[in-house]
Amino acid sequence: MKKLKMNFLIFSLLGLIVIISVSAFSIFEHRKIIKQQQQINLLYKTINISLSEIHNISELVGSLKGANQRSLISVDDIDTLKELIVKAKQNEDFLIQWINNNKNDHDMKEIIKIFMQKEFKQRVNRFIDKAEDLIDFSLDTQVERINNIQSISKMSQNSLDVLFSKVIEKVSVVQKRFIKKIERIGLFLVSICLLEILFVWLFVFTPLYNMIKKQHDSLNELKDTLENASIAKNDFIANISHEIRTPMTAIIGYIDLLKRNEIPGEEKANAYDIISRNADHLLCLIDEVLDISKMESGKLAVYSETTNINSILNEVFSLMQVKAKLKNLDFQVTYKTPIYKFIKTDPKRFKQILFNLVGNSIKFTSNGSINLNLRVNKNNNLEMRIVDTGCGIEESKRSFLFKPFTQADNSIKRKYGGTGLGLVISERLASKLKAKLIIEKSTPGKGTTMLITFSKDCFEDKTVLVDNFYSKVNNSSANQFKKYQNEFKLGRSKILVVDDAKENVFLFKNYLEKVKANVDVAFEGREALKKIKNNNYDLVLLDLQMPEMSGYEVVSEAKKYCPSLKIFALTAHAMESEKTKTKKAGFDGHITKPISAEDLINIIYNYLYVS
Repeated sequence: MKKLKMNFLIFSLLGLIVIISVSAFSIFEHRKIIKQQQQINLLYKTINISLSEIHNISELVGSLKGANQRSLISVDDIDTLKELIVKAKQNEDFLIQWINNNKNDHDMKEIIKIFMQKEFKQRVNRFIDKAEDLIDFSLDTQVERINNIQSISKMSQNSLDVLFSKVIEKVSVVQKRFIKKIERIGLFLVSICLLEILFVWLFVFTPLYNMIKKQHDSLNELKDTLENASIAKNDFIANISHEIRTPMTAIIGYIDLLKRNEIPGEEKANAYDIISRNADHLLCLIDEVLDISKMESGKLAVYSETTNINSILNEVFSLMQVKAKLKNLDFQVTYKTPIYKFIKTDPKRFKQILFNLVGNSIKFTSNGSINLNLRVNKNNNLEMRIVDTGCGIEESKRSFLFKPFTQADNSIKRKYGGTGLGLVISERLASKLKAKLIIEKSTPGKGTTMLITFSKDCFEDKTVLVDNFYSKVNNSSANQFKKYQNEFKLGRSKILVVDDAKENVFLFKNYLEKVKANVDVAFEGREALKKIKNNNYDLVLLDLQMPEMSGYEVVSEAKKYCPSLKIFALTAHAMESEKTKTKKAGFDGHITKPISAEDLINIIYNYLYVS
């Protein structure tokens, strides 16, 4: 747009300069032509007067001859003759002056050349001289002089007639030339105007029209995109609502049955597992929505550290194998070639990609197997293929898989559930980790192969290789928690839990007391400050959002008189920006809710007794 404005200003300015210049030249030429035309009109007038005076003198001389024969010549006739001669001489002088005034005018030269002929000047002068002689004639010479003046008059008139005919002819030629010049000037002016219009049209209005048309088309496309996005997001909201309500129904239902003691003792363990699985599913949904939200806003941060690939594969294998066995599927991790032992990446996001892809394969496979296959290709890039024998994806529906808030079709939503965000998140995370995720192959009814290729730049040491995969499946969460109970004794620690939600306070108090911690509680900020002043706590778990006094205000006050006190933010805020904010505010750690008992105990134990 700025370029078009500049073009418009430049062409308008150039056009204005050209039109002003041409107009000034045209005005000058037009004035010159008018002046020349006035001079020609003046010449016409002078010539006519001269012809008229000579004609009058000639007629008067003829009448004098007749009067002389009758002896009737009067003084009045002589006076009249004098006046006519004076006027003739004046016209001759005026003609000479006109010639002098226009002798430098190129267009008048041909006319002036005619007047400068000696024959013309001599005859006119002789005629006037003879006419003057008649004024003082005597009776004895008058007949002879009258005869002479008549002869000279006829010769002068004939010469003037010829001369004036030539003058009129030349004047006509000059006038035609003037008319053509005016026509050329007019045509030139019109051409300049048309040329200016053409340039403005070509370099300003046409690009402007194209730009406006392009913007209009873009706006129409954007409108269609936004409408489609709105429809997709509405579908997503409806779908996510369904996905949330489904596990919530199970959680609320089984809790209600447990409250009323309607589940037999031997079935209670199963009920707890159902509640736990559905709660985990809800957390996954929340994490996916948060991740895609951060990606859409460009705020998703990834970190890089050197990580053992086999350890990540072990975590993925240990969790995904359990899910695969529940569907009687065979899940294996295999190496086609030796692979690099270490990778420089974000281990959390790396695992998230693998969990999403392997989880999708398990979800969409009814029978058969899932194979996570690794190899280093000829370009030294690491290729990871997730090959399943599931339902496959039709060619026409693959484009939807990497778009937010969509799935291949609604039947998949109904049959398999999910938010439709898993592949989108995985593809964008792969891009941030210097990797590329594609659908390498998919056949409806036979299975799908997903390919992740990590750039060789992710591997600093390419000499350390691993030949095959060794699995180390973790113990169950129950056994793990028992390990914490036996080994991570927090009996020496005194901990204050501060949260305005009483159910959270008693939940965390219960977790910590099972490992023999000395737990104190507070439900608002001022109460927490009083307890901090009067007690020597090892650690404070502090909620951020509380009425009257926030966690930020509490930590600011507490650090003034207990600067060495360790205070952890225990909050539902999981964004990286919030973690940075708590660190700047003076918190010693950041724990995100919800959190399992074993994870909470592990963090506290490591912080107080290991690190």
